[in-house]
Amino acid sequence: MTLPGRRAWPCSPSRACAPPLAVTTRSKKPSAQFGPVLRAFGGLRRRRNELEYPLYPTEQANAEEASETLKTAAAITEAVAKLLPNLGFF
Repeated sequence: MTLPGRRAWPCSPSRACAPPLAVTTRSKKPSAQFGPVLRAFGGLRRRRNELEYPLYPTEQANAEEASETLKTAAAITEAVAKLLPNLGFF
C-alpha cells in the first residue's frame, strides 16, 4: 500500500523493503542553499581522505595543490563567518 504522494519501492524476499538512501541528495542541499563557495568543502574532504588513506602509496600532494587548498579553505572560512550570524539555534 502506498500513501498519497509517496512512491512505492520495489520489495523482494531477498531485499529489505526500504527506500534508497538519500545521502547524496542531502549533501547537495547545503551547498545549493549556502552558495557555491561551500560546494568546495566536499572536494576538500574527499581529497583529504584520499591522502589519508591512499590507494597508491606514492600518492602525495604537491606545494601547488596545498597552496590552492589553503586559498579554498580561507574562502570557505570567510563565507561561513558571514553565514553564522544569520543562522538560528536549529
